[in-house]
Amino acid sequence: MAIGGRSGAAGAGGVTTGNGGGVAAGGAPGSGGAAGQGGAPPRYVRPNILFLFDNSGSMQENGVGTWVGENTNICLTPSSGTSSRIFGAKNALRAVLADLGGQANVGLMSFPIQTRTPPAYANETWCTSAARDVGPVGHYQPTPTKPGRNAGCDMTTHDSETTFGPWFTAGVGEVLRVGVTTAPPGMMPVASSYDPIDANIPAVRRWIDNVELPMDPDVVTDPELHGMTGTPLGRSLLYARLYFDNFVKPVDPDAVCRLNMLIVLTDGIERCDTAAPDSTFDLTTCQGGGTSFSQLHPINQACRLRLESGIKTTVITDSGLSSSELVANDRIAYAGGTSAAIRVSLADVTPAKAAISAAISAGMASGVACPAP
Repeated sequence: MAIGGRSGAAGAGGVTTGNGGGVAAGGAPGSGGAAGQGGAPPRYVRPNILFLFDNSGSMQENGVGTWVGENTNICLTPSSGTSSRIFGAKNALRAVLADLGGQANVGLMSFPIQTRTPPAYANETWCTSAARDVGPVGHYQPTPTKPGRNAGCDMTTHDSETTFGPWFTAGVGEVLRVGVTTAPPGMMPVASSYDPIDANIPAVRRWIDNVELPMDPDVVTDPELHGMTGTPLGRSLLYARLYFDNFVKPVDPDAVCRLNMLIVLTDGIERCDTAAPDSTFDLTTCQGGGTSFSQLHPINQACRLRLESGIKTTVITDSGLSSSELVANDRIAYAGGTSAAIRVSLADVTPAKAAISAAISAGMASGVACPAP
């Protein structure tokens, strides 16, 4: 199937959500189906859901593209920051996690950032991405610029590689905030690392609760995501694939029936590897597309994540993008094996929560049951 000019309708058709936009319990894989060995019902194995959260500078804008700030404790803008996309998306995701409970293991990925030692606290030195696309915030800064590339486009260890290697192990901590297991970034999990009792929900919440501590130059005790980088969607999809294929699936005791999902929350389009494949790109084989496109473009990487790793990519994109930008994100979603990108105002908590819940329910409904032990 070649990429066409399809834009698709907003939302994911046929998706059921629970009351108030919550995740439908009936969508869990392994909750039904044929009986397992000896006639016993199949086991429920939690899916792994990795959220790729856009932490680009434009996330500090409101739904109409005006910079309003992020409204964290360190960059407080009481009257306007609560209308920003990053504030709304964080609140929506926290609400979804509360509804999700132990139905799935969750993880969090962002665009590349590094820790820094900030000066003594002052808004003008801690919040220098204000009204700009990129810049340090609090104890964090985008990864440095490289020749021809903007800050926050890639891991410091990554150039143009598209396969796993030591570069990934060394740099994954710049993008993986919380894994779907309990293993730290870059460390191979063991059997006991899977299915943590708290599903990693508290660890993810700490990054999206609008609080960063301490408010001094000491080592971070409570982390936080900020809008501060470029928008490397393609490289982030590569990083997600390499993480799942090399640090999650190889030693997972339930790998044969574990559902792995990637949900992208973004208010932009690819800004780092912008040369897209043309309309000859075949989504069934991930081949074609001309000779001049970037292998790190998100259409190619979403296709490979689906074809080579068996992981679909759901894209939830801000409805305030232009028509051409919405179509660009639709194409990533098609390549990733889902319908058109789900369009919603990320600044509006209630519809944003419903969109995330719908994406989870749709993905979980595609899971398979594990046989009884």
